[in-house]
Amino acid sequence: MIKGLVTRADNHISRGMRSGSSRIWDLGFRITAALSLIASRRKPLFFRHNFFSNIVLFVRHVIECNLGHAPRIGIVVAASLIGSGCMPNAASSSPVVKITSASVSATGEQVAFSFEDRLSGKLQKRLGLLTVGTGDIRILDQPDNLFWGSPVISPDGRRLAFTSFCAMTCSPEEFGYHLGVLDLDSGAYRLLTSNGRDEMRLSPSFAPDGRSVYFTSTEVEWNKEGGSRPKWFFGLSSIQIDSGHETQLLPNSAAPTRFQVLERTTVTTRGDILFTGTAPFGGHAESDARKSGKGRSYDFAYRLAPGGILENFPPLKEYRASSLSASADGETVAFISRSSSSTAGGGFGYDLFLYTAGVVRRVTELETYAYTTDISADGSRIVFLADDSREMNWSVWLHRLDDSSTTEILTSKQIAEVLIPEPAVGDGGVNAPDDM
Repeated sequence: MIKGLVTRADNHISRGMRSGSSRIWDLGFRITAALSLIASRRKPLFFRHNFFSNIVLFVRHVIECNLGHAPRIGIVVAASLIGSGCMPNAASSSPVVKITSASVSATGEQVAFSFEDRLSGKLQKRLGLLTVGTGDIRILDQPDNLFWGSPVISPDGRRLAFTSFCAMTCSPEEFGYHLGVLDLDSGAYRLLTSNGRDEMRLSPSFAPDGRSVYFTSTEVEWNKEGGSRPKWFFGLSSIQIDSGHETQLLPNSAAPTRFQVLERTTVTTRGDILFTGTAPFGGHAESDARKSGKGRSYDFAYRLAPGGILENFPPLKEYRASSLSASADGETVAFISRSSSSTAGGGFGYDLFLYTAGVVRRVTELETYAYTTDISADGSRIVFLADDSREMNWSVWLHRLDDSSTTEILTSKQIAEVLIPEPAVGDGGVNAPDDM
C-alpha cells in the first residue's frame, strides 16, 4: 500500500520523479507512521475534506520535505505532517551546488537565482545574478547564518526582494521566516518583516511601481528540534517597502477561500493578481474545483481582481497550468503544463506554454521535468527551470519570444566554477612552472 501511495504521488504530484529512487522508498516507514496519526491529529489538511485528495497532498508534502525541495510552493522549508517537521539543516546527499529558483528582470537582461551551496561541507542557501548577454555570474554577499531564497528583481533593476530564514545563531529580529530587500549597487540589505516566528512569508514579487512586495503567507508551527511547517492554509498579502505596512489580500486561516498551495504571484499594471493555487477550500473557488471534476491536487490558475473578486483565470480553465507568470500588462501569460504521456519509469513530460492574443500554445519541445516560470515585464523573455534527469538538479533556461529560441543559460556546474575557480598559472595549478 505504501509503495502504491508513493508511486501515485510520483506520477500525479511530483511530475515524473524517478519512481525507483531509493530516497523515496526510504520514506516508507515514515509515511506508515504518519498515516497512523490521521485519525487522531486534526490538522487543516485533513479535516472536512476528500480523503483521497488529502492522502495525495500528504504524500506530496512528505516527499518534498524529505527531498529538501518544494517545487510547487517555492518555500524555504517544506511542509510535512510527520512529528519532526522539516529540519532546516538536515543532512542530504544532494549535489554540492543546486539551483532552486530563477526570475528575470523587467527587460530580460538579468536573471536572479537562488541555490544551495554545500561546498564548505555545511548547507548554505544563497543568491546570485546572471547577465544574460555576457554570461557573467555574480554571487551576492550575505550573512552566513541566514538562508536566502526566491529572489526577484525590482522593476527598475536596482533591488532584489528575497526570502530569509534563520533558526539557529540568529538574533530575535532575524529568527524565522522573513522578506528582505537588497540594494544591488551597495550590497546593503534589510529585513522588511517582523514576527518571523509566527508568520511564514514566501514567494515574493514586486508591484509594478516597485513600492510594494506581494507574497504568500501562513502561520508557522515549530517543534523542539527546530523543525517547522505551515500551521494553516496559504493566503496572499503585500507589504509596503518604505513603511513596512502589511495588507492581507486573501485569508490564510478563515473563510471564504484558502489554499493548501500558492505559488508566486504576478501583479499587473491593471491591478489584477495572477497566480496558481492548489487545493482550494471554501467559497466559489472550491465549488469551481469540484465542478471541474479534477482532484484538489490539480493546479488551477486564478485571478484576484482589484475589487477583491477571486475567479479562475478564464483562458486557462481547461489546462493544468502550474508556475504561472505574466507580463506587466497581463497580456502574455507563461505556464508549465503536461506535454507528453508517462513512459516506463520516466514519468510525464512537461513543457513551457504561452497564452497571448487569446490563444494557448506550446512553445518548447523538451518533454522533461520543469517548473517555475518568470516572464519579463515587457513580455519578451521567459526563464524557467528544467531537468532531464528528473532528480531536480535544475538548470535555468531562457525562451525568447522574438525568435522562438530556447537555450540553457545557467547550470550548477557554472556556479560551482565561480565559487571555486580553477587555479591560474603560477598559483600551483597544473600549468604552474616546475619551480613554483
